[in-house]
Amino acid sequence: MNRRFVFCVLAAGVALAGCKSGSPEARIDGKNLFVTRSALTAFFPHDVTLTEATANTLRTIDPRYTIQKVAWSFKSDPGTVYRSNPLAHANVDYAHAAGLTGAGQTIAFVDEGYLTTHQELTGKTITMPAGIYAPGIDDHGTATTSIAAGTGAVGDMIGVAPGADLQLGSFNSFESMTAATKQAMSVGAIVQNNSWGYDITFSQSNYERVFGSPEGKAYISSLRDLAKGSVIVFSASNIEGNTKADLMSALPSALPELEKSWITVINAVPTFKGSKIKGGKLVSAKCLDAAAWCMAADGTWTAATGTGNADYDFVTGTSMAAPMVSGAVALLAEAFPSLNGKELRARLMASANNSFYKHTGFVAFAPGIKHGYNETYGHGFLDLKAALLPIGGSFMPVTRGKRVRVDQPILRTGGMAGNALSRRLADHDIMVVDGMGAGFDMPANILTSEAVESTSRETVLALMDGSADEAMARAFPSYMSGRQLDLQLGETRVALLVPAGGSAENYGISLQRRVSDDLPGVSLGLTAMQESESYIGMQSMLSGTRIGGAHLAATLGLDMPFSDRHGLRLTGTVGIAQPQGSIPSMDMSSANFNAVGMSYGAKDFLASGDRFTLGLSLPQVVHSGVAKVALPSTRSIGGATQFNSFDVPLTPDARQMDLTFSYSVPVSRNAGLTFSAVRSLNESHISGRSASGAGIGFQFQF
Repeated sequence: MNRRFVFCVLAAGVALAGCKSGSPEARIDGKNLFVTRSALTAFFPHDVTLTEATANTLRTIDPRYTIQKVAWSFKSDPGTVYRSNPLAHANVDYAHAAGLTGAGQTIAFVDEGYLTTHQELTGKTITMPAGIYAPGIDDHGTATTSIAAGTGAVGDMIGVAPGADLQLGSFNSFESMTAATKQAMSVGAIVQNNSWGYDITFSQSNYERVFGSPEGKAYISSLRDLAKGSVIVFSASNIEGNTKADLMSALPSALPELEKSWITVINAVPTFKGSKIKGGKLVSAKCLDAAAWCMAADGTWTAATGTGNADYDFVTGTSMAAPMVSGAVALLAEAFPSLNGKELRARLMASANNSFYKHTGFVAFAPGIKHGYNETYGHGFLDLKAALLPIGGSFMPVTRGKRVRVDQPILRTGGMAGNALSRRLADHDIMVVDGMGAGFDMPANILTSEAVESTSRETVLALMDGSADEAMARAFPSYMSGRQLDLQLGETRVALLVPAGGSAENYGISLQRRVSDDLPGVSLGLTAMQESESYIGMQSMLSGTRIGGAHLAATLGLDMPFSDRHGLRLTGTVGIAQPQGSIPSMDMSSANFNAVGMSYGAKDFLASGDRFTLGLSLPQVVHSGVAKVALPSTRSIGGATQFNSFDVPLTPDARQMDLTFSYSVPVSRNAGLTFSAVRSLNESHISGRSASGAGIGFQFQF
C-alpha cells in the first residue's frame, strides 16, 4: 500500500521550480501538462475594508492574487482548457478585504518535507515534533503550507490565511502521524491538513487491514481525540476514473464520530456564466462515497517550493485544494471566535456553492438549515464570502434567552421624534447571530428605518379647504392616519379623528373654545388622541409586536386684529404622550411635545371679497423623552450574551418649519378660486430635508 501525493506540474517549454529540470515527461495522474500565462506587472497596495470593490481590486490588480489566474490544459488533452483562479473562485479576496488573515490560529499539517526558511513562511510560529518525527525538506509540504498560510509579505503569492501559525508533522509512519496529531492538539490547532492518502478504496476490511496494528489503532485514537475540538481535512484521490472513494476520504464511514469534524476535498475548476457558477471541470476523483462530508476547491496554484527560499512552482492536485479549505477554516475561526471546530466545519460546508447541479442528498447543519450534495461535487465549491455572511437569517438576542429576526428593520421611526432614534443608534454596534450561531457586529440603526412624513400635500389640501390659520390649527399630527372632521357648535370648535379607508384605528377628539366675551381674542383647547399602531409616529415592524400611544395636549390661541380687514393669529400647543406596549430591546418613556404657529390674514386684499393668508408653523415635536435600549454587545464561547443598556433621547436633531401661503378670490356669487403653496424645511424633523407643494382649487356653494 502506497501513500500518495501529487503536486508537480511542468509548463510548456519551461522547467518550473519544484519539477525536475528538463523532465518533459512530468505527469499528473498519467497526463502531461502544459501551461500558458499572461505577464503580470501591475501592483496595488493591499487594502483591508469590507467592500466588494476592495475585493475586486485585489482579485484583478494585486499581483499576489492575479498570479493565480491561469489558463492551462493537459498536453495529452490540449482541447480541454482549465481556467483556474483559486483565490478568486473561493472568494478568498473578499475575506482578505474584510481584514481577515487567520491571525491567532494554528493550522496543523501531516505532510512530508517543509522548507521552513522559505520567505512565505518567515515570521510564523512553527512547531514540529522532536527527534525522528521531525519532517525534512521537500517540495510538497512547502507548497501546501504556502497555499494555506503563505504570508504574501515579500513573495510572489499570498496564501488563504497569511497570518496563521503552523504545526508541522510527517506521514512517514503511524508513529510520526500520531505524534503530529497529538502535538496539534497540544498547540490548539483549529484544523489539521492532510494532503496524502492510500491508493485503495474504502471498505471495512481495508480499514481493519490498514489500521489493525497497535500503531494504527493509536493513530486512529489520536484522530478521534483531535476531532473533538478541531477540523480534519483530507485530500481525495487524484484519479479521475475512481468509482469508489479512497480509504481516508471515506474514513467517517467506519468511524461515524469523525463525520462532524471531517472534510474531504476534491480538485475542480468552476466554470461561469457572468459571475455565477454554471458548472465545473473535475481534475481529480469525484466525492463518491464521501459526498456527505466532501466539497470542491480549485487546487491549481503557483506555490512555494523547497528548492530555495524565494522559489515558486506551478502545481495542481487535491493536495493543493485541501490546504485552501484548511486556510478557510482558520479565517472563519478568526472571524467567529465563539464557534468551535464542528460549528466552523458546518458553516464552511453549509455555505459551499451548490447552485449548479442537482442534489441527491441533504445534510442538516442546524435547525432549519440543510444543504444539498451529490456524488460528484459533494456540497459544492468553497465560498468564503458566503461563509462570512449570515446563513439562515439574522437574529438579535433579547433578554430572557429569546431572539428576534432582524433581516428587516423592527422599528419605523419618524413622527414627532424624527430621526432621533435611528441617528443616535448609528453610534452603537449590536451583535446579531445567524441561523448557525455565528455572531456579527452591525450598526444598531439596522433596527430602524426612517420615514419621511410628506406633510406638504395634506397642508395644501387644508389650505384649499380654508385659510392658512385653519390649516395650521389641524388638531392632530399629520402622521396620524385617519380623517379629521370639524364641527362648529356655537363658540366651541370640535374636531374628530376617525379611521379612514383601511388606515390604522387612530381616534381623537379636540375641543377649542373662546375664553369669554371679555377676552374675545383668546381661546383654549384640549385634545385627546389614541394611536393604535404607533407611538409619537414610530411604528413596530416586527410581526407579533405592537406599540401604541395615548396623547393629551392643551392649546392656547390668540387673535390679534389690526382692523376689520386684517390681523394676526398665534397658537401654541403642549402635550404628553404615554406609550402602550413595547418592542424587543426598546422601552419607550413618556414624551413631552409642543407646537407653535403664527399666521397673518387679510381680506379684500387685492380685490373685493378675496382673502390672503401667510403662515409660519413649527409642527408637533418631542422636546423630552427617551428610549431605554438594551442591545446585545458580546457573546461568550459558552453562548451567554452580554447586553449594553443606555438611554437614547427622542428629541430630533432639527425641527420642521412650514411656510404657507393661500389666496382665495371669488369668481362668481357661488364659486371661488384658491391658490395655495407650502414649503417645509427640515421635513419630518430631519436636518436638511425639505419638500414643497402647491395647488389650485375651485370652491362651489349650493
